[in-house]
Amino acid sequence: MKPKHGAALTCMAEYAINIAKEKAAIAHSTLGTMVQTTPEIRLKQHYHACLEHYTDAMDNIEKVQKSYETKDFFGMNIAASALMTNVDDCETSEAPGYDPSVDLKRKNEELEYASIILMILANQLGGRHKTCLWKVQYFNIFGR
Repeated sequence: MKPKHGAALTCMAEYAINIAKEKAAIAHSTLGTMVQTTPEIRLKQHYHACLEHYTDAMDNIEKVQKSYETKDFFGMNIAASALMTNVDDCETSEAPGYDPSVDLKRKNEELEYASIILMILANQLGGRHKTCLWKVQYFNIFGR
């Protein structure tokens, strides 16, 4: 039996939430290590600020999950948007002379992508933007 459209969205949402949790936890742990091992004070302050933003990000992922579980898809979208803001805040809290590590940039990108996916899924599950998944598939096919 072919799964219903809603079942596929549900599966994708659960997977995306789990991926976001995993990526945020890894980045949080990495930042904790960077705070402890970086000798340069300004860079250490930057990593500490990012660590705080990732703590907030992990809280927002929990809000995404709770909203998803209660079928509050508008709340899920708001929490996913806040998650994206947390990641952006980490990137914009740069210290003078800051040269972000490639690893941290990649971790920020991964979590930012996860937050975008969660917002799209929240809209789909909430019945908004019915053509959105078609558009995502279209842009992936054409490399946009």
